[in-house]
Parts: sequence; C-alpha cells; structure tokens
Amino acid sequence: MILLLAAMEWEVAPLRHGRAFDTQAVAIGVTGIGPHLAQTGAARFIHQYEPDWVVGLGLCGGLAATTRTGDVVVPAELLSSRTGEVINTSPTDVLVQEGRMLSVDKVVITPHDKRRMGDTYHATWVDQESYDWCLAATSAGIRCLVVRVVLDAAADYLPSWRQPGSWRSALTLPNRALAARKNLAAAGRRIICELL
Repeated sequence: MILLLAAMEWEVAPLRHGRAFDTQAVAIGVTGIGPHLAQTGAARFIHQYEPDWVVGLGLCGGLAATTRTGDVVVPAELLSSRTGEVINTSPTDVLVQEGRMLSVDKVVITPHDKRRMGDTYHATWVDQESYDWCLAATSAGIRCLVVRVVLDAAADYLPSWRQPGSWRSALTLPNRALAARKNLAAAGRRIICELL
C-alpha cells in the first residue's frame, strides 16, 4: 500500500476526485501545515494504514537560482533546519533528483532569505513538512519519497503584509498555485503508477 501525505487538503483534492487507482492500494492523509503536525500526522496515518511506501506531496519554494515555478522535484535528500539531520529518500525506479529539500519552521518569504538559506544549508528547495513525514516513515521502517512542485522560485517573493516588496506577487500567486497543483496531481498519479 502507498500512503500519500499532504499538508493541505487543497494539494491532494484532485487525486481524491475521480480516483484512477485502487483505494485498497492507495490511502491519502492530510497532516496539517508545519513540522510538528507533519510528524504527528504522519505517525498516526502510518499506524492506521501500515503502508509499504510513504509519499509526501505538496508545493515548495526554490532556493537555488536554477529553480523555476512549476518544476516537479523529487529530492534525494531531506534536511531539517532544526536538527541539521539529513534523510536520504528511498531509491526507486522513479527519477530522484540530485538536490536537497530543506524543511523549516516558517515560510521563507523574500529572495534575500531564500539565497541565504540555500547557501547556508546547501539546499535547492524549501518546505515545512517533507523531512518530518519521512522521519516518521523511516522510524517505522517504511520507504519514503517526496514529490513537490515549485510554487515560488528563488527570485520570487511570497506575499506578506509586512513586506511591501511582496505585494505584487499576491496578484500572480493564485494562478501560479493552480498551475502548480495541476502539475502536482499529474506527478502524483505518475508516482502511484510507478510504485504500484
């Protein structure tokens, strides 16, 4: 069985509707946003479903200048900014990319902060849950993989009322988010097919 985990229902809603896969072979769990909810939610769903695979799905930010909005990424390494520990994702026939996903406590908003985080942690992408989903999986002896879609590239602001430079990005964020979710749903279906 494959357990798909997401932080928000919005990220996995397209996979729930008109499922093209066996519900006995694939379960979906929504953990909530942030490291603590990711780890406790993942542990709860792992206990409930006893999967063979845990696959984290969601959106992320780019830290490296090479990242582009809409890119589908499957990182080889997951790093926690809290502990500095790294988890290597499970090797599969799925193309795992060279690169590191940094999991942080708070959203990284500005291009300056993204560059700093990328340089400090030698990371390509950033999110909040991937490390903790896979920590729960590996602690239970279960293989894990993360599939993310870049919502905001390294040069993009995320909207924040405290950052006037970010206000313009609020206009483009909804369209970018919808396009990213479409890419995520397609990538999720592809991963399910490859792992089953």
